[in-house]
Amino acid sequence: MKNHEERLDRLFKAARQAPSASEPAELPGHLETRILAEWRSSAEPRGGAFAPVLRWALMGAAAVMLVSIAWASFGPDESDNDDDTANYELREDLMP
Repeated sequence: MKNHEERLDRLFKAARQAPSASEPAELPGHLETRILAEWRSSAEPRGGAFAPVLRWALMGAAAVMLVSIAWASFGPDESDNDDDTANYELREDLMP
């Protein structure tokens, strides 16, 4: 029991001698620079390994969209669709 009390007393004594938490200690400039450089160099790019897959998927979706727009713009004339619609309506009127 005495051993625990001695340890606790030493801990309290060390805590009384410690600087207050309101004054943060400044890092030397070279150490701060080195820490930041290491942190930046080891950081993974955003998205990790999945980002290239998403980038290719986005480019593929954009290509499909552009092909669809081009196909709709340069595709068959609207008159073909109007003729088909008129034939359908005519058949429906004639059939009982």
